[in-house]
Amino acid sequence: MGYKVVAREETMKIVYLCHPNDGQTAENLNQLRRICREMKHEAVFVMPGLILPQYLDPVAERELALKHRLALVILADEMWVLAGNLTTEMWDEIVEARKLGILVRPFKPTPVLLKRTQDSQTTQPQGNRPARNR
Repeated sequence: MGYKVVAREETMKIVYLCHPNDGQTAENLNQLRRICREMKHEAVFVMPGLILPQYLDPVAERELALKHRLALVILADEMWVLAGNLTTEMWDEIVEARKLGILVRPFKPTPVLLKRTQDSQTTQPQGNRPARNR
């Protein structure tokens, strides 16, 4: 069985979620999951906060974790920044995204968004955001 090659415009955009990595609490991780669940019709998400702790310690192996996070940035069409107070690592990710021409935008989940994701596992798309051309 062969694979079909599709134009980039025909696929979903890829969004890197830039967020603080130190001291991940269960609630912070649940918030990331809720955001992704709510927005799953709009994008495929790269979430280092959920992925990296599966095989390295982001606090004890800070330098290695940053290398991994920066390597993941290149996959994205957009970066959504999920914090008011940016860490040094987040700044590094944002700088890398801008060097690569990746759209960087702030994202603040609203109480309505978070409540809606808790109430229902299935949602409809909430509009389209323009994807970066590759």
